[in-house]
Amino acid sequence: MKTQKDRRELRGSIILILAPLLFLALTLVQRFTYLKGIDGVLRLVSGIGVLTLLTVFLTRLRGDAIRASLEAMPIRRLSIQLFALAFLVYLLYASGLIFPALPFTGDEPHYLLITRSLTADRDLNLAGDYRDKKYQSFYDGILEPHAFPGKKGDAFLYSKHFPALPVLVVPFYMAGERVGGLVSSLTHQAVGERSVLVFFSRLPICLLTALVGLVLFLLAWELTRKRGAALMAWLLFSFCSPVLFYSHLIYPEIPVALILAWIAYLLIIKKRTSPRILFWAGAGTGLVPWFGIKYIPLAGAAFLIVLLVITKSEDRMRAGRAAFFVAPVLFSAGLYILFLLSLYGRLSPQAVYLGTVDGAGLSLVRFLVILWTRGSVYSSTVLSIFLALPGFFCSEKEGLNRLISWAHCSRSSGFSVR
Repeated sequence: MKTQKDRRELRGSIILILAPLLFLALTLVQRFTYLKGIDGVLRLVSGIGVLTLLTVFLTRLRGDAIRASLEAMPIRRLSIQLFALAFLVYLLYASGLIFPALPFTGDEPHYLLITRSLTADRDLNLAGDYRDKKYQSFYDGILEPHAFPGKKGDAFLYSKHFPALPVLVVPFYMAGERVGGLVSSLTHQAVGERSVLVFFSRLPICLLTALVGLVLFLLAWELTRKRGAALMAWLLFSFCSPVLFYSHLIYPEIPVALILAWIAYLLIIKKRTSPRILFWAGAGTGLVPWFGIKYIPLAGAAFLIVLLVITKSEDRMRAGRAAFFVAPVLFSAGLYILFLLSLYGRLSPQAVYLGTVDGAGLSLVRFLVILWTRGSVYSSTVLSIFLALPGFFCSEKEGLNRLISWAHCSRSSGFSVR
């Protein structure tokens, strides 16, 4: 067991190693001190200093001392420190201080445009947002709309991306607007305001990615009871591709992964089935489809697995406890149906991706009837559908979109179900 003196010496050594990073603070005040073109020099000096001191420190610190320190540390404290470390690394990566900050790509600006509409207009109608190019506060160039008409016509365009992720980003986006406005007023440069807004908008993803790594570490620890194996799993997951490079990108995969990993850890590994945990597990399962239609099978699988875990338990009150899990799922499903009906007027899988003006002729029932009644006539098409099903779980383009496109083409070509 380390003495208090050993702890102070270790803390002092770590602070000494990180001391050269203080030079990087000058990059944050360049706009006020008029220090131009020194970023590269500062990073080089800081990097050399950290590596030099780290080499000296590790040569004097024996490997068994490191292992003893890890073994003596409570697992809860260790997990918190690992979470904090990953979060700081993701923040540093997203800040652009070490690497140039990546611009928004793919679906990111479309998700953020929904967030902007929620904060400014208090609605999900993106017709005016795309028309007036209100995305230019955080994105250069022209955005091709990812939105389609609702039941009220072309004046009401709703995004094919679901609102759970944009709602999650809302408080960070609002904070970024305020801080960015303050920075712009001090520096008189709009570039700084945009950089701050982008950075704050990416903060929740950095946080959630670090939490996913934390849950993975706890899962590995519970399965192996070996700190070294759990730590290695955490390192490989948190700081290798693709997680590191996607740790700040505004996509729904990270939040969905966190929800499902958390449910697996508490209910399957830890076997905790208290009413409170079951309720929050049900709320998380019900929330998953709100990140996108393609996540409905994952939510359904999680629902069935948790029910199986509950029924296999020896608790005599398992039926009553199951209600704590099922109730929030059913409540969320009801809201989901109302959401689709209020926007599109029908429960059609193609309405979200094609709208209700161009694709008004195909309802959910008709879509299913096409699949089951015309299999013999369109055997090759049905075969392609089943071949596309595995891709549904991994790729939005290769799964559900292929099914919807096929059904839409069938309707457009004159095929009908009487």
